[in-house]
Amino acid sequence: MHALIFHRDRLRTLLLLSALVVLINVPWIVWLSGMKYGQRYEGFFNLKRIAQFTYQYFSQIGRYVFHPLLLLIIPVASCGNWLKNKSFFIDLRRDRVFWSRLSLVLLFLISNLAALAVASPAPFFRYLAPLIPLLIILTAWLVDASSRINKVLAWALIAALLVTGSMKDFLYEITHDYDGPLEGIVKYLNEHGNHDDLAAITYGDMPLKFYTDMKIIGGLTGEDLAPARQAKWVILRQNLVCEKDRQVGLYLVQNLPLNSSDYYERITLDYPDIIYENREDPAQHHFRTVLDAGRVVIYRKIN
Repeated sequence: MHALIFHRDRLRTLLLLSALVVLINVPWIVWLSGMKYGQRYEGFFNLKRIAQFTYQYFSQIGRYVFHPLLLLIIPVASCGNWLKNKSFFIDLRRDRVFWSRLSLVLLFLISNLAALAVASPAPFFRYLAPLIPLLIILTAWLVDASSRINKVLAWALIAALLVTGSMKDFLYEITHDYDGPLEGIVKYLNEHGNHDDLAAITYGDMPLKFYTDMKIIGGLTGEDLAPARQAKWVILRQNLVCEKDRQVGLYLVQNLPLNSSDYYERITLDYPDIIYENREDPAQHHFRTVLDAGRVVIYRKIN
């Protein structure tokens, strides 16, 4: 759309590049074609669902990335321009470069949000990651516009953005250690276990497969739970993420004498057994180690 409006001379090149990108991704497209999204995610392409996702995406943007009050700079800048030039609007009709750049950003934002509202399985904040740099550019543009009215106003706006954001928490996070449940589990298993040990866990089996050399059995990979009867290490997480976690936990409790001190030793780690190690979603992200949660418990089979 942007090339069609502002750069028709480059439209042919753009179409060729787009075709090349599609061609490169053909294997991935073919592989994904076997997924039945409509069955996996109920309400897919439902108008009510699309409206809800649109609202939630805009809410997350307004809360964590681009506050709607920033748009007040536009009428303020217009008033400032009137005081200087006796005109509410800056004459941008001749500035084709300005409109080209602004429309490119806006078209990218709108098209991506529309695609996310229609096709995303859930309104996760991580799906907005490609939009964040452009929203920051828009914020910078508005701050620059305010600086042309009054330098003090611009600095006050910058200060407000820093104070009301998560900069303080972010600085704390990158300068302090953070302890999560999986870090504690991985560290303990690597220090006290052997590569030929078998470990069973209700949730978090994939990270353990990656960070340890042990044979790991859990719910996320959908493998047979029968070998878990011989597990040397058993971790029953305190939180359930999905039905698979409950089924794995029930199987382990019913088939292993975990409560018998003759068979299994109960080991408590000084790590919080929170539901996730951490989350990129600002609403669920922990900038500091959680101190008021239950501790991680590992059961070790007694030889």
